[in-house]
Amino acid sequence: MTEKMRFLAAAAIIAAIACGTASALDGGSKAAEIEAKIVSIVERISPAYVRIGGGSGVVISPDGWMLTNHHVVAQIEKRRVWDVFMPIKKQFKADLYGQDKTGDIALLKIQGVDNLPYVEMADSDRLSIGQYVIALGDPYSFAFRDADPTVTMGIISTIHFNQGTYSDAIQTDAPLNPGNSGGPLIDLDGRLVGINGRVLVRFGNKYNTGIGLAIPVNQIKQFLPLLKAAEKGKEVLHGQLYGIKVRDSKDNAQVPEVVSVSKGSNSEAAGLMPGDLIIEAGGLPAWNSQRFWGIVHSYPNKAQIGLVVLRGGKKEKLTAELQEWRPSGGGFRFDRPRPGIKGPAAMLVSFTEQDPVIGGAEIEKIDPGSGAARAGLRPGDIVTAFDGKPLAGRESLPPLLEGKRSGDKVKLKIMRGIDEIEVEVELDLKPAR
Repeated sequence: MTEKMRFLAAAAIIAAIACGTASALDGGSKAAEIEAKIVSIVERISPAYVRIGGGSGVVISPDGWMLTNHHVVAQIEKRRVWDVFMPIKKQFKADLYGQDKTGDIALLKIQGVDNLPYVEMADSDRLSIGQYVIALGDPYSFAFRDADPTVTMGIISTIHFNQGTYSDAIQTDAPLNPGNSGGPLIDLDGRLVGINGRVLVRFGNKYNTGIGLAIPVNQIKQFLPLLKAAEKGKEVLHGQLYGIKVRDSKDNAQVPEVVSVSKGSNSEAAGLMPGDLIIEAGGLPAWNSQRFWGIVHSYPNKAQIGLVVLRGGKKEKLTAELQEWRPSGGGFRFDRPRPGIKGPAAMLVSFTEQDPVIGGAEIEKIDPGSGAARAGLRPGDIVTAFDGKPLAGRESLPPLLEGKRSGDKVKLKIMRGIDEIEVEVELDLKPAR
């Protein structure tokens, strides 16, 4: 048994004891069963682990289809063929197929293989809060030499968590750190339940804080046919239901209530009407407006999803066809500054609201002509430090820009998924108001 196996086994014993047992003897027996099961699962699934770039991935079929995060492969945007490494002590070439930038998923296919170890997909909608899960990854490049993954374990903290473009995320307290991006989240049947992608950080600290997010496999299944058909890194888009305003209905257990429907929209075409209470979307309960949008945004462009509404006390079944969604937010519109003109500095980006406990400011929109865009920043990046000073929400940026001039260069620390990146950005001229 390897050292990491012993560590994991010890953790399993502690967990079993904490759960309480009828006697010390029963506790030891149950702990031994848990230990044996975990060790067996890890030994079985580890050969399907893939190290790619500065992150992780997992093989999902014997002919070499593999998943990772979009932000893992996006760090070298023009690369279409990747070197990947597996614990079977082999290096392979993998072709990049489709990219789901919004959902943070990329699909690759390992060249010239037909009998690789792989992990089967589970039904992530059947997950239970409190259920044990295992994460494989490469935190801080610990797997650099031999590609054997590091193993961590935790529980499902919540499911169907709508957090930005992670609209249907699995939350887990299994330790995830930079390098775990794109790695598998596994249940105790040895099946894939999600792809690990983000951690929520506190005060800009990049280390695990017990809140990790994974993209559920049921969402990924919706996109797989499109990702396979999209060669050379082509983007696959998510869908949206336009022209509808909803609010939580206090008198009906918070289910979303339709407030208005715009003429000519796909919401009107679906048959939605003001006053409708949306109780199901895509066959899943919509217990509030946030969950409703989480379901909608987990489907691809042009997908048809079923809706169940209460109208006049009776259930009505509707079908909506989603339209292309590019979540960049409303943000501000900026006039492109004239080159060579010096003056007060600005970063031509807009930020979303950010939980003050988490820290940082999440980028919502970037002006295509800005220094931030040239530096490679993108929506979804969380800026945690500006020239060595922590950023705590979007309101903390203007004071940090005081005294800066357009053309000055500043260093930003950003969180992209689980990874922390340092970027140098040239500041722009502050637009006239």
